[in-house]
Amino acid sequence: MGKHGDCPHAAPARQYGTVADDGARILGFHTVSTGAIDFRNWPPGVRLPRYPVPVARMGRLAVDVRAQGAGVGAALLDHALRLSAAMAERIGLHAVVVDAKHPEAAAFYARYGFQPFRDDGLSMFLMMSVIRRLLDVAGRPVSASPAPPRASR
Repeated sequence: MGKHGDCPHAAPARQYGTVADDGARILGFHTVSTGAIDFRNWPPGVRLPRYPVPVARMGRLAVDVRAQGAGVGAALLDHALRLSAAMAERIGLHAVVVDAKHPEAAAFYARYGFQPFRDDGLSMFLMMSVIRRLLDVAGRPVSASPAPPRASR
């Protein structure tokens, strides 16, 4: 198990990382910030207010190639979703939005329920109502300060 925590030097997004047990390398990281998406840019059928919709935005989720397939990405995504759900309780976020770098990254997010905004499939979202249901099913309530991600090696 590695050490985990936030990297306070990142701004304006907050950056969280997972470090190997030996402390010699970063296994992965993700960034989270808030933003808004104009309601006209959402796919048809998504019920949202008629003003810019507040969202949590994952600016980046990356895993060292040597740690890929070991659950680091899933642990980082879990942390980002929990953090976003906790933030939504305080500031009313409606979704988590990601911009996948390539189709393989989009496939990773799609496995967790993210849906594409556009035909390119790289800009994706997961509604907060879905995130809350996923967390309820997992049996772990959302806390105001979710624990940092735990990576398996």
